[in-house]
Amino acid sequence: MLLKINNNQGYTLIELLVTASIMALMSAVAVANYKDYGHSRKLQMAAQVLASDIRMAASYSLSQKKFTALPPRGGWGIYVRRQNPNNIFYILFADSVVPADHRYDGAEFFRQIDLEDGVVIDNIIFHNSLGAGSNVNSASITFEPPHPVVWICDQSGACNAANRGSELEIVLSLGSDARTVKVNASGMVDID
Repeated sequence: MLLKINNNQGYTLIELLVTASIMALMSAVAVANYKDYGHSRKLQMAAQVLASDIRMAASYSLSQKKFTALPPRGGWGIYVRRQNPNNIFYILFADSVVPADHRYDGAEFFRQIDLEDGVVIDNIIFHNSLGAGSNVNSASITFEPPHPVVWICDQSGACNAANRGSELEIVLSLGSDARTVKVNASGMVDID
């Protein structure tokens, strides 16, 4: 009994079309995941930089970094605002007002830090001394030397011991993704 072996060396048109379709589908999935990864990475980087800058303000206060000729009496801080077009940056400032008011005003400007392209400050949640949170338009975190004492202040009113915040949440967003940088009254910085 002889077996006849069909020895075709090529592929059929259907096999080629199926293979090309599978490769196109896999490429589309890979490109979509790469774009999502890019957004996620950019947002995570912006949150890390903001957290680092908050820690840098605390370090400036502890080290008595000078602003103009002297260290600022009220310390160093970060000012954030969520209203467009001011929601694409934040400000590192020196609280040089005497007596210290623990808030940012234009004369205390040290450096503007721009967020990653497309990332915005989407929300700011100010927690009062009882822990209740409310959305605010702008806020500041100031580290007053020598300890440093942490002042979390809603910029809409005076900042004193009676209305000082217990925590501040700064929500950064890029499209539908969001990251939250939290700072508490002890100066601990965390990213969610």
